[in-house]
Amino acid sequence: MNILGIWDGHDSGAALLQEGQLRFAVNEERFSRRKLEILFPNRSIDACLGHAKLGPAQVDIVAATTSDPAKTLGRLWPASKERYYAVRRRKAPPGALAGLTRGLKYRLTEWAPGRVSKALSAAALRRQLHRHGFTRSEVWIVDHHEAHAAAAAWAADFAPCAVLTIDGLGDGLSATISMFRDGRLERVAASPARCSVGVFFEHVTNLLNMRELEDEGKVMALADYAAPIADADNPLLPWVRVRAGVIETEW
Repeated sequence: MNILGIWDGHDSGAALLQEGQLRFAVNEERFSRRKLEILFPNRSIDACLGHAKLGPAQVDIVAATTSDPAKTLGRLWPASKERYYAVRRRKAPPGALAGLTRGLKYRLTEWAPGRVSKALSAAALRRQLHRHGFTRSEVWIVDHHEAHAAAAAWAADFAPCAVLTIDGLGDGLSATISMFRDGRLERVAASPARCSVGVFFEHVTNLLNMRELEDEGKVMALADYAAPIADADNPLLPWVRVRAGVIETEW
């Protein structure tokens, strides 16, 4: 069985699995020469198929991830992703409504998938894949954190085990804990997107006038040279409390 996995968002790319074995994987930025490319991974798909000498008709399943409203909007309106990419990389001015746009962006990304967003995401993906020649392949859209957890669990070959995912956010969540046993994942706990440590760090990066989703690594490196400040005196830290096993944050 030939399975093509794609990611069509931040740092897009593709991977090819044949009979359960990873055959080829690449990120779109290697071809577009734009760091952390956000456009649909057309050239990555071509590279996967070319390496295995396959045509689109020989791919049984195309698997993608995330169908929350924010991701769905980006699939339906690719120009919005390109605009955000240009502003983030300081290639375009933020515009008069930058504050409002930023606020709406963060609120929208907190929403979990619904039946409408799932259906629209699937339709947008199928339309894009049909243009690429995938007219007979099944299209699967899996949960964002389940995709991360599955990659970690199956690649580690260590079971039974607990699997922890901590991301910026995706499909309405920022972190999950799952049990992996007998080849299956069972989610046992999750943290909502509004409590994302990754988004908090994104804000820190932006407050330092650096590029969110890109310069966080630089910020972490610079932190080694900072003066020690007690948490109680740090104006960037929110008030955090743990309630019923879920971290709640107030800004």
